[in-house]
Amino acid sequence: MAENQVKQCDICIGCGRCGVPAEESLRVVTQSFLTTKKQRADAGESFVLADIGTTTIAMELYNVSGEKVEEYVSPNPQRIFGADVISRIQAAENPMNARQMQSLVKGVLERGIQKFKDTGMVFDRMYVAANTTMLYLLMGHEAEPLGRAPFEAFYLESESFAIGNVQ
Repeated sequence: MAENQVKQCDICIGCGRCGVPAEESLRVVTQSFLTTKKQRADAGESFVLADIGTTTIAMELYNVSGEKVEEYVSPNPQRIFGADVISRIQAAENPMNARQMQSLVKGVLERGIQKFKDTGMVFDRMYVAANTTMLYLLMGHEAEPLGRAPFEAFYLESESFAIGNVQ
């Protein structure tokens, strides 16, 4: 590792600070998550990974061996409320906008799930990764504290929700 290079994060966002090439760093959640694919194969679990980004929502379907079977990518429809998280936090101060932003992302996830169901493969789990603001908007949490000092996040633990018969 170079002297000014920092260790790559467990969940890489492709910031480039660690010096890992972009094509390697942008594996976001799949790189570290799939290191346990043997455990998932032993459990006979097929699953979906979803990455909710500010601009793009990407979903991947994995079989019990941890091999990617299918993918679904869509622009994040929340962009109508602004291109960045601050604009979306401000828009979400209106409860109607917050519900619409949540509904828009859930709609994308539902379309991805339907595409995966069309493969005939059975899966019952979806793991979602996103920045804190995108997760707050998805889960319906009030996002205002994320956009003002001291920028506090109150929901940082794992949460569950059901969508399209998938948890």
